[in-house]
This record gives sequence, C-alpha cells and structure tokens, in this order.
Amino acid sequence: MKAATKLAPDNPEYALLYCMLKERIGEPLPEAQACYANVVERLSQDDGTACASNINCVVADLMAGGTDAERRKVFFLGLPASEAESEMRHFLLDDFDRKQYLHTILP
Repeated sequence: MKAATKLAPDNPEYALLYCMLKERIGEPLPEAQACYANVVERLSQDDGTACASNINCVVADLMAGGTDAERRKVFFLGLPASEAESEMRHFLLDDFDRKQYLHTILP
C-alpha cells in the first residue's frame, strides 16, 4: 500500500485503504483517525463538493470521527442515485459502525 500511495498520491481509494490497513494491523486509534482526517482534508481542497459527493471521503470522515461526518453522510445519502446505488449507500452508511466497517473491508 505504501508503494501504491507513492505511485498515485492523489488516489483517495488508495489513501483510505492505506489508513484502514495501518489501523487493522495495530496503529493506535488517534494516529489512524489522523490518517483518515488527512484523506478528508486532501479531498476537501475545492469548495467541499468533491468530498461531499465521494463515498470514500464520507467514510474517511466517519472513520476519523470528524465534526462534519454526520452532516456529510446525510448530504451524501440525499444525493440523486439509482435505486440500486441508493440501497448500497444506505446499507454501508446507515448505522455506520467504524469497527464493523473496518473488519468487513479487512477481515
């Protein structure tokens, strides 16, 4: 993951997965949350719309315990989407549990 993030430093999926991997192998929670917050910050460089409409940014903010995380989640869930996409979004984000999400992605 370290090599992947060096090759594609602007790829939010790699950055989020790298944070998750570090947490999953034992990085202390404050450091892991700082990593997720960095992903959110990088994706929020514009007026915030890119982050608000990107599920990786929403998840990163929830994982970071960010002050705007719930607002971002509600906004994201309200964005137009196909029925299948909307169901997937609600399945992932309703009643979000960071530990459960982490262990689902990286068992």
